[in-house]
Amino acid sequence: MPFTATDVFPEAGRRTILKQFHRFLAHEEGTRLGEDIEELHDMRVASRRMRAAFRVFGKAIGKPLIAPYQHQLQWIAWELGKVRDLDVFLAYLREYRGACLPENRQGLGALIQDRESARRGARTALLAAIDSEQFSNFKQSFAAFLDEELPPLFALRDGHKTVAQGAAKDLRKRFQAVIDYDERVQVSPSPETFHELRIAIKRFRYSAEFFRDIYEGTLDPVIAECRQMQDALGEMHDVDVHRSYLTGFAISLRNGVQSSREQRAAIDALLQSESSRRAEQQRKFERVWGEWEQGDRRRHYVNNFSRIVGIGHPLPSTATMDACSPAGPALDNRPQKER
Repeated sequence: MPFTATDVFPEAGRRTILKQFHRFLAHEEGTRLGEDIEELHDMRVASRRMRAAFRVFGKAIGKPLIAPYQHQLQWIAWELGKVRDLDVFLAYLREYRGACLPENRQGLGALIQDRESARRGARTALLAAIDSEQFSNFKQSFAAFLDEELPPLFALRDGHKTVAQGAAKDLRKRFQAVIDYDERVQVSPSPETFHELRIAIKRFRYSAEFFRDIYEGTLDPVIAECRQMQDALGEMHDVDVHRSYLTGFAISLRNGVQSSREQRAAIDALLQSESSRRAEQQRKFERVWGEWEQGDRRRHYVNNFSRIVGIGHPLPSTATMDACSPAGPALDNRPQKER
């Protein structure tokens, strides 16, 4: 059930988490079967959104109440993530092998076999987790918590803030957490900085998407820009992780008695390709981030956070705002896979 701007904040949180929990469960069987890797991906995304909702609504619901479920969800999300990361890497390797120079294709065989073996191990661990009594108990207890325990508890409490009040405050806070990376991005940013910024952008975007309906489209431009930056930063992070592994794999090949010059050349060529891919994605990120550095654009977005449709008046804000809407960059509206 959707919520409105005048509903109480903790109840909106309960509904948000319940919606994602249903999505999480809907992809469990497909994940177990393993015939479509996107089933696992969608289950993982739902787990991420639940964890994001815990951060947004946790204080209003009661952090001690949700803490046990946070730990359980983090555990299963970790198992899902290990398989998903290998799915992404293997898909990239197979695509790259199909497009690379013929002399390098055969040399990638050992690398792909190694990652396929790692994926089988990760999937075995995942299946053990989702078939475990621990996971079964988590699903049952969490469903009862959301459906049966929280509604009467909320009814006994007084002084709840509204969704309008809570949404505006949370969006301003998470937007500021992104903007705080300004100086670090401008001055020799490290892979760790880009990774942390990606997480901050993702948390702001998830919050904006939770509250999207009560803003009736006002947040869509900033959500689209966040998606573009998050996708670019996500690929940059993938490359950083891949290069670390590939460097170690190349060293093991050089030290191995049975390694061939063909294998070593193929890995070296792949490392060069990964470096080019990372540079391209960084340029994509910087194009959007450069627009975000404009003060007018930032004031416009913060202003919008307080202008919730249907409450009759703008909420008070902690920032000086400019109602003028500057023209934004051309948005990439092609369908993007959820990160």
